[in-house]
Amino acid sequence: MKRITYTSLINRTLEIYMKGDYLEAYNFITENYKGIKGNLAQIYNFRYTIANTAGIEDLALQIMSEAIVEKGFWYQYNYLIEDEDLKSLINIKNLMNY
Repeated sequence: MKRITYTSLINRTLEIYMKGDYLEAYNFITENYKGIKGNLAQIYNFRYTIANTAGIEDLALQIMSEAIVEKGFWYQYNYLIEDEDLKSLINIKNLMNY
């Protein structure tokens, strides 16, 4: 079985996402990202953003917390505030708790 690459993971996730199959896109990236050599911070960003777009806000916040608190990834404040896919999470109280 051929191993998936970072680029193919991102591209396939985006293909599914652009079709509006948000839960499928989330499941695809989550089931296939482990062990991939690439930008893990971006993979986490895709995961929490897509989870939020799929309407799973609690999971999105959990993944965001894992990325920032546990993994130490940094995301630009303006990006987090301005990203349309994260608008429902933009509640300063929630962000300050994570």
